[in-house]
Amino acid sequence: MKRVITVFLNELKYSFIILNRYRINWMFGLSNLFLSVLFLNLGIKSFGNYVTENVLDLKLTQMIIGLFVFIVIAEGLNNIISKITQAKQSGVLEQIIVNPLGSKYIFVIKFFADFVIVFISIAIIIPLTMIITSKIISFNIYKLIILLIPLLFCTLGVGLILGGATLVFKKLQSATHLMQFLILTLMVIPSYPITPYSFLPITVESMAINKVFSSQISLSFGLLAFLYAHSFAYFILGLLVYSKFEDYAKTKGILGHY
Repeated sequence: MKRVITVFLNELKYSFIILNRYRINWMFGLSNLFLSVLFLNLGIKSFGNYVTENVLDLKLTQMIIGLFVFIVIAEGLNNIISKITQAKQSGVLEQIIVNPLGSKYIFVIKFFADFVIVFISIAIIIPLTMIITSKIISFNIYKLIILLIPLLFCTLGVGLILGGATLVFKKLQSATHLMQFLILTLMVIPSYPITPYSFLPITVESMAINKVFSSQISLSFGLLAFLYAHSFAYFILGLLVYSKFEDYAKTKGILGHY
């Protein structure tokens, strides 16, 4: 456990160093999100004369919550995939693999360290979004944490699968720009109440957060049990698939090639 904490703190320190070094890029990223929210808000409000005030209020709430979920998923996937790819390109991956924790658990720790930076971005953009939309949402922090945990682990599992695939399929990262459209598709698929689509990754976790906070549905034990079982199943699957890709890359001698 001490080793895990040490690795986490070192990765967190490194994340803040990178954030400071590339703070202009980070600020531009936040600006792009801010402008996207601004135009989305104008688009939704342009229908104000055609829908009731309750419907408009619901759509604004869903937009704010959807933005929060999208940032968590998109940044989480991008971070872990890029970490694995960069480690392979720079030759660091071979050193990570011989770590007693194993490379997959090192990348898990990196994922959660990076999420601290993601959370800082969320803490800036969401309040600004509320100001722009004139829609203040009060979050139950305990309920949010309970729902955020399965979302993070499901995202991490998918990220490990895609990141592991980049160890074998060299040009896979060039297609990750399509990932945003896939995320948006998974977020809007009707997965609550439980449907066959609910077994797809990310779907039910993102939909549950949106429904709980926008439609004020009750957080039942059955829903929570499904969320945690679903997310941890994808997390375990991600660990297993990543290990298979890593073993295949080592067997073929392509682990350090790019």
